[in-house]
Amino acid sequence: MWFWGSVAGLPTDAIITTLTEHHDDTDWEPLFERLDYTFEDLTLLQRAFVHESLVNETDESTPSNERLEFLGDSVLGLAVAEFLFKEFPHEAEGQLAQMKSYLVSRKHLAVCADRLKLGQYLLLGKGEENSGGKRRESLLANCYEAVLGAIFLDGGYGKARRSIIGVLGDDMRQGLGAVKDEKSRLQEKVQTIFQALPEYRIVAETGPAHDRSFTVEVVFGGEVLGVGEGRSKREASQAAAKIALKVFYARGEKWYEPYLGDLPRSGAQIIDEDEDCPSL
Repeated sequence: MWFWGSVAGLPTDAIITTLTEHHDDTDWEPLFERLDYTFEDLTLLQRAFVHESLVNETDESTPSNERLEFLGDSVLGLAVAEFLFKEFPHEAEGQLAQMKSYLVSRKHLAVCADRLKLGQYLLLGKGEENSGGKRRESLLANCYEAVLGAIFLDGGYGKARRSIIGVLGDDMRQGLGAVKDEKSRLQEKVQTIFQALPEYRIVAETGPAHDRSFTVEVVFGGEVLGVGEGRSKREASQAAAKIALKVFYARGEKWYEPYLGDLPRSGAQIIDEDEDCPSL
């Protein structure tokens, strides 16, 4: 493909040789099915998985996925904006912007990348890989954007849009409901009925500094309603809130009179809601 060679600044055959060596035994068919797209120029897809850390550590001539990520970001933004504009003809601009902001956020794109199992294809430098890079939120989100950039170059906007709708479609159709995460929904539910707020407490921190894992419990009325784990305090809090919501709806809204006493648990750390929790 002429564009691929000109972007790389290297002969196409040299690029193909380098990328093929890294993905020698890779079966791409399952990914094609998940993306709802089959590549004609496989080197475009392969390049989407080359992280800058690999290029820096190995001094490889193969370009990283950063330029594809740049392109994919714009393709994604246009496809999402177009879908929301048509799907919600009566929503105000501010509401559409709020939905779009969530749908293209790093956190949500990392979830999409996880659905597609992109982490298993990522090519990282040893340092990045040893620090958990294949599970890092930012790397997964950037990789998904790079894949979308590759689809756009290989098949055009229509094919890229179809793939995006296939992966994000259900989330986009939820509208503003998708914007509110589990923690926000739990807070609204509890506050509406009991005029009080649930409390989140850190009960465990494990792992080295570069690969921490947190356990958080959500407490209301002196009872632990949910316990969640995650690689950040925010992720663990969301997991705990998700469980608490299931408990809340299973019991019904009148399962007890609100008890607002503070019952700290031994060894528990109350999370500062204004704290800038580290993310993946």
